[in-house]
Amino acid sequence: MIRRLLAAAALFAAGCSTLTPAASPLPPRQQLEAFSVEGRFALNSREAGQAAEQASGRLRWSQPARDHSEILLMTPLGQGIAEIRMTPDGSRLRADDGREYMAADGDTLFREITGHSLPLRRLADWLRARGPVATSDDHGRPLKIAENGWLISYGYADDDPDALPQRLDLQSRNGSQQIDLRLRLETWRSEP
Repeated sequence: MIRRLLAAAALFAAGCSTLTPAASPLPPRQQLEAFSVEGRFALNSREAGQAAEQASGRLRWSQPARDHSEILLMTPLGQGIAEIRMTPDGSRLRADDGREYMAADGDTLFREITGHSLPLRRLADWLRARGPVATSDDHGRPLKIAENGWLISYGYADDDPDALPQRLDLQSRNGSQQIDLRLRLETWRSEP
């Protein structure tokens, strides 16, 4: 359940590592491989016949290699709630109360903990506006990507054709389940 994931106590914050600033400017969006991004999220999920579940807070996503991701979820005030690590060997979530959950991949891990589907494996590409483009803007940047039942809408801070997204709105309507995830990406860094 999403609330179980996000309602834990704030003990985890002290043990979380912080991202280091980038030493060089960001490469163009299509060339950015190793990166970290910080921002805010708002998640709204709904099953038919049940009350909507909502969660919001901050996140840090670090992608030091194509198949390695680290996601830190925090309260709106920045206290750590959960840390997710995804590697080719499997995925692990460590909650702020010290409990750990493991699964073969991030998608399965999220589904087992929350009961909802969120394609964490694809999210790293979607953050960088990579995927099957449904609509582009006048600068050639994706405005909408449609993939595997998800529609991702993008917003950018300026007119730079290589700009990274500042806003993502992800929507999925899968049978009786509806998920809306809004991301506001505030700080992008290129990782060495």
